[in-house]
Amino acid sequence: LTKNHFPTINTLVDSCNLAVLSNLVPLGIFDYQKLIGSLILRLSIPGDTIIPIGAKVPQEIPSGLPIFVDDEKVVSVFYHRDSDFSKITLATKDVLLMAVAVEGVSIPELEAGLDNGTNFILKYNVIFVYFYIVFAFDSPFGIKRGIFWFKPF
Repeated sequence: LTKNHFPTINTLVDSCNLAVLSNLVPLGIFDYQKLIGSLILRLSIPGDTIIPIGAKVPQEIPSGLPIFVDDEKVVSVFYHRDSDFSKITLATKDVLLMAVAVEGVSIPELEAGLDNGTNFILKYNVIFVYFYIVFAFDSPFGIKRGIFWFKPF
């Protein structure tokens, strides 16, 4: 952004980023076909690792950080680092679009952000948005209360 232009990655990721900028609601997007089983949020424990996008070797995750995991691996360190394994590529056909509530963002704002994200994705991509999920917490890192919506398109 310091070069007076918005960086582009690919049409699918750019569509998601456009929705984020339009609604100021944080969204995450993952290749749905690369996820194994359920996606859950938990705190990291000793031995948790992630291969960040663009990296070749696993990196240890400090204990106590919120992470998203599927049945086999860490998918994302909460709003910090996504896994190279579940990244969006030109071969991606199905996506999981996710919004996570943070302080100051209401549930209606999350829903509007997800709807806008879905609309941008479907407008500019031949893709299927499998589900979208909203997680809400009592604090940015508190895992006390979860609200989940699953909405197939």
